[in-house]
Amino acid sequence: MSLLALCGLLLASTASDSPRRRTVLVTGGARGIGAACCQRFAANGDRVLVHFRSDQRQAEAVRESLPGTGHAIIQSALDEAGAPGKLVADAMAAVSDYGEALDCMIINHGVYEEHPVETTSAADWSSSFERVLRTNLAAPAELAFAFGSA
Repeated sequence: MSLLALCGLLLASTASDSPRRRTVLVTGGARGIGAACCQRFAANGDRVLVHFRSDQRQAEAVRESLPGTGHAIIQSALDEAGAPGKLVADAMAAVSDYGEALDCMIINHGVYEEHPVETTSAADWSSSFERVLRTNLAAPAELAFAFGSA
């Protein structure tokens, strides 16, 4: 099942359960599947926090394209130590200014780094491998823990 299908199931299963507007953080929300998830939640009337790593202009473009009001962008490099917990704390602080809570988080971010063995040094390969594992494996677990324990 695709992430978009899961977003659709989440929307369908919770739309009637909660008459109030939810606040949703979408990691990797500045492009691709993440941007599509942002669109789906915003179309459902939810407030969306669009997470991005480095392309603020792209994140702003997604935010500006969302139907409704109150959407925001939030930056974090999730491969950095402590960044996942800080992202959740920052997102919760941002929405508490509106008297709201962070209701849902879609963990969609990820990285891929090309490192052909014939042209990559062992040190560069190791560094890339660590960054990919930190971003794609450790950060989602830390995000889920931070969100669940907040």
